[in-house]
Amino acid sequence: MFYQRISAIMGIVMNANVFHIAMLFLISVAVPLVFAEDCQNRPTLTELNEAVEQAIECGNAVIERDVVVSRSQSFFPYCGHGQAYFASLQTELEYLSAVYVDHVNGPLTTNQAAFLNFTVATWRDAAGLNTNGFRRAITQDGGFSYGYAQSGDIIGSWIYEDIENGYSALKWTKWANYSYVSREVKSAGGASDYYDCGGARGTQIANWNATDFIAYDGYPYMVTASKAIDRNPDRNCWNAGRVTSKLSLLSLPSIPCVCDAYFQVGNNPVFGTIFDIDGIGAVPGELFLWPDGTGMELTGEATYTTGYLYKIGTNPIETIPLTCPNPPSDSRAFFFEFAPSPLMKWSFTNE
Repeated sequence: MFYQRISAIMGIVMNANVFHIAMLFLISVAVPLVFAEDCQNRPTLTELNEAVEQAIECGNAVIERDVVVSRSQSFFPYCGHGQAYFASLQTELEYLSAVYVDHVNGPLTTNQAAFLNFTVATWRDAAGLNTNGFRRAITQDGGFSYGYAQSGDIIGSWIYEDIENGYSALKWTKWANYSYVSREVKSAGGASDYYDCGGARGTQIANWNATDFIAYDGYPYMVTASKAIDRNPDRNCWNAGRVTSKLSLLSLPSIPCVCDAYFQVGNNPVFGTIFDIDGIGAVPGELFLWPDGTGMELTGEATYTTGYLYKIGTNPIETIPLTCPNPPSDSRAFFFEFAPSPLMKWSFTNE
């Protein structure tokens, strides 16, 4: 009796297995026949995963571009669906466009006095986007409208393409966190009798040669030279000076870049007639690209310090040169304004 029950149970199990096998066979045949037309355009699991990875990559790329302009935004988590996620990336890209330097038409404005930033229009052009903005679609074959992604939009390849092209066009920024270190000055004067121009000049030159650079707190770079008649008492006076420093870029992100150091050339004649004493080729009122600060490679360090700005030992009196005899008065100066303009050319993970 016991064995009969066991046999009966085994028979049921075997019959059940046969039934399941039969059903699997029927499903394998029937599903392609019944649902082939509905399923043929559906993405595979691999394709879905790739779409999610691509969307996350877009978010990371935009975040990188936020970091270098000291902006903090969060777009995650992304769960594979949601037009709001893409709309937030699109909105942020348009905001960032006005913060980034136009590498296509710039980097300087027409008058060379400042960096040329993108407008939304020029950024769209550089990115190859439609002049009306990001592409949108609500049907597969209905064509595109434009704007931020909205509920009901199809999340198609064009969304990724426009975002990727948008962030790829954002490459350069100005860096605003800096200080000057190792600021130094060298100056010397000389005076003599009112009529003894040569004696006064000779004294100034001797004093200059006996003087070295010392610590100072002034302009990042300045050079001056003057000769004048002092009437109280009557003297013939000569003076010259140099100020130099190093530029230190602070709180840098770990993203590598190439830096070009620009400086605003002063055009205020308060120190004397604006004159390029050292012949560096800079134009008053314009941004000047310092040759020694061109193409500096920053590899992710938090602080980067340049070499000296024109630490030149020659006497400006002799460089110009200022000579005897008259005119008895001649004052000249050349200098950089305090605020530098470092141009950062970033090497983003997602270019």
